[in-house]
Amino acid sequence: MNRKMVLISNCGFPEVAHFDGIRHVFRHMEKSSGAPLVGELLMPAGQLLRVEPLKEKVQVVLQAAHRAGIEVVRDGRVSQETEAQIQIPLLPLTNWPKWPTGSGIASFKRYPRAKNPKGQ
Repeated sequence: MNRKMVLISNCGFPEVAHFDGIRHVFRHMEKSSGAPLVGELLMPAGQLLRVEPLKEKVQVVLQAAHRAGIEVVRDGRVSQETEAQIQIPLLPLTNWPKWPTGSGIASFKRYPRAKNPKGQ
């Protein structure tokens, strides 16, 4: 049986460049394992998948992800067009707030943390 890999990843940041680290890891795995990397389904700003007003745009992404599976079975790899469609921003990058840096990170401390399953 010929093994193949498809990288499927979600990221909270809106830029695709934030996937560079995991892409590098998978390319290394490809070289060391002999299993080809036949697709990269990279969804930036994945938290937007749950935003109701973006439902129509989200459906396009979900349909592309479904099509990627079909392409792997039928063609042996995900097409560049399908990969690109999943990476299309759901919102323009100009609509994103500036990410906190330096002392701005401290402002997040005022929000309560979610409890883990053990209640800690």
